[in-house]
Amino acid sequence: MARSTAPHRPLASLAHEGLPAHPLHVLAALRPMQPHHELQPFREGEWLFEKRYCGMRMLALFGHGHASLRTRSGVDCSAWFPEVREALAAVSGGPYIVDGEIAAPWLADSAAHRVVMARMRQRGRRAGQRPVVYCVFDLLMQYGFDLLELPLEHRKRQLAALPLSDNGLMLVQPLHTGRLRLRTVMDEYGLQAVVAKRLDSRYEPGRRSPSWILVERPPAACGSGTEA
Repeated sequence: MARSTAPHRPLASLAHEGLPAHPLHVLAALRPMQPHHELQPFREGEWLFEKRYCGMRMLALFGHGHASLRTRSGVDCSAWFPEVREALAAVSGGPYIVDGEIAAPWLADSAAHRVVMARMRQRGRRAGQRPVVYCVFDLLMQYGFDLLELPLEHRKRQLAALPLSDNGLMLVQPLHTGRLRLRTVMDEYGLQAVVAKRLDSRYEPGRRSPSWILVERPPAACGSGTEA
């Protein structure tokens, strides 16, 4: 059954749930929703499937010329990826909070993982290094309104309308496949991991939810620290 699509709550209402109302404080308090690893039946029309990019999970706050990035554990890593920070700061409107992966999508999974891990260790970008990309797949706040309780399908529509540039940012698109062809599509495109998400799922910060399922082909090419 689809969840309610009641009007978005103003950001200030988050204070009543123990979260401070200032957007930057909300970002610092949020933790990414995590997928379960236990497979379950995927009923047609109830799930979407997205490629996992073997990158580093990041939440980002941006708008009005500013941007801030946080790791899965809440560390401010805005200075580590200046090309992504600048691309987000250039997006008009806001404030927004999104979820995604810092990745190198032009490379195979294991090589992409090494590139992102090297950038994490460097804590910045060296001269001559190819820029990484922020692969965005969820929208948690829009214009200061909380979208966490809205169904994923609704959040995806709102996310698709954001004016994200192609320079350093990428909107993650669902794979065009049903449950019966998922493994075939993974084989055809050489995908190491896919995340299945219920279309009616709300965003559950910090929780490992059965509404998201990680589907992997052994052996996994991504390290545990990159988990979507």
